[in-house]
Parts: sequence; C-alpha cells; structure tokens
Amino acid sequence: MQFFLPVLALLSTLASAAPVVELQTRQSGAGGIIFKDQNFKGESTFIPGNSYCTDVNNIFGNFDGKVRSIKSLLGYQCQWYIGYGCPANGVKLDCGSKDAYVSKGDLSPTFDRKIHSVFCTPKK
Repeated sequence: MQFFLPVLALLSTLASAAPVVELQTRQSGAGGIIFKDQNFKGESTFIPGNSYCTDVNNIFGNFDGKVRSIKSLLGYQCQWYIGYGCPANGVKLDCGSKDAYVSKGDLSPTFDRKIHSVFCTPKK
C-alpha cells in the first residue's frame, strides 16, 4: 500500500500535466510565438492575439531584429512585418489557421532577423 499511493499520485500528475501548456497558451491571449533561433529553439515569447499591432522592440527580452522562427497559434491569423508599426503597404508574411498551428522554423532571408512588428487576430 505504501508503494501504491506514490505511484498513483505520480501517474495522475503526469496525466493531468499534458494539456497544461496548450491551455496556458490559450488563456494567455497569445496569438503567436517568436523565437531567437531557427527551428523554434532559444529564447521565445508570446505575441498578443488582441487585434493590435505589436512592435517587437516593445517586448521585454530584446527580440527586435533577432527573430529567427515563428508560430501562429491555433485559431489565430498573424501578419509578420519587416517594418515597425505594421505598415499597411509593408512587406509581410501572412499565416494562420482556425484549425492548426502554423509554424515557420526557417525564415527566408527576407524575414530572418528582420521582423519588427506583428499583428495577430482571432481567425474566424
């Protein structure tokens, strides 16, 4: 009996921890994630999915000019701009899906280390 209770507690902890990351991401209001290294490695941070432009230089962690890979989260459409202020006529990478994560682990030379603003909105 003494062995059974710790094992049962461990198994229930592992089973309940699996969906936590996805739930935290949805509850945080994040629409996207940026990474400082290719293939989703290195430091990362969330981009709000609040339908407002986010300048990367305003995000804590010194990400401006260092973004190497990106993710648009499930249910969000994000535009990733090489200019500040999400310029209407600016060069952008547009990606997102209502039903899946959209990931770019290896950005093209046009966007690699050049993303300066992001606009993420819920996908309808």
